[in-house]
Amino acid sequence: MLDPLITATEDPVFQSNQVAAKLGQAVSGAGDINGNGYGDVIIGAPYFDAGQSDEGAAFVFLGSASGLVANSTPANAHRQLESDGSGAPPATGPAPTPRLD
Repeated sequence: MLDPLITATEDPVFQSNQVAAKLGQAVSGAGDINGNGYGDVIIGAPYFDAGQSDEGAAFVFLGSASGLVANSTPANAHRQLESDGSGAPPATGPAPTPRLD
């Protein structure tokens, strides 16, 4: 989606590509994980299926000079964190800032 009032660049869109995964129910800044000087984010999907039904997952997306990647999906996330437990209770609050180095 273009926002002509602010910039001419495309705003990032995040899609889980799974019905009812609820990607974006929890979103948190992650600091600068890769040390490039730009903020990174963690986006939760409490009902994401990654081998187990409704196990949930969190995805790390890296910031850059041009912002976050437009049309982001779990496939192009920097890292995927998951519980590996079927029907795990969803995390719906603010995500903690993990160390991923």
